[in-house]
Amino acid sequence: MSRPELPEDLEVYIESLDEQGRVTYIVAPNIVSACFVTLNSPEEANVTQLFTHPLYRARGLATTEVATSMNKLLKRGVRTLMVWVTQNNDIAGRLFTKLGFKESHKLVEMAARIQQRQGAT
Repeated sequence: MSRPELPEDLEVYIESLDEQGRVTYIVAPNIVSACFVTLNSPEEANVTQLFTHPLYRARGLATTEVATSMNKLLKRGVRTLMVWVTQNNDIAGRLFTKLGFKESHKLVEMAARIQQRQGAT
């Protein structure tokens, strides 16, 4: 399957300017990429999801979305934007590093087998 051309009139559509966060969509004419950001406080936010349809990857859409979100958040007084990236996600790591993100913490993933627990209802 060949990669579709990006239309010249590609539009960036910003939705949800409320206090709960922001969603940035790039529309071509359907949503092909999205960045979801949630406000934690008036000065701090998290990128909670970022995706681009496989046919539209490696064209700078995610970079544009995160940068657009950063600019909009800065105008609202947000000074810190955080993101969690898994260790093996090199593409996301490069994208966020390019935008000025730096590693600040190491997370440990933990899992448990779910089973009936005594004393629980």
